[in-house]
Amino acid sequence: MIQWMLFRFTVFSSQHLSESQKIKLINPTKKVKNNFNEIIKPIFDKTIENHKENKTLKQLRNTLLPKLMSGEIRVPLEENEEV
Repeated sequence: MIQWMLFRFTVFSSQHLSESQKIKLINPTKKVKNNFNEIIKPIFDKTIENHKENKTLKQLRNTLLPKLMSGEIRVPLEENEEV
């Protein structure tokens, strides 16, 4: 996790070298890094899971919506529902 964040910072700082020289970095202990990763990893994992689910839902929407709009697919209504 930290490696990924450092990579992102490295890419950013190479693009804005003069600005990045103003930023002071610390090198946390291994324990701090591990604690950080324990807290952040579930958040990143959930973000990745949400991204995959959103991609799947977008594909389903793009496939089904035109068929629903054209009448190719119909969704049956329950008997007590009104149109």
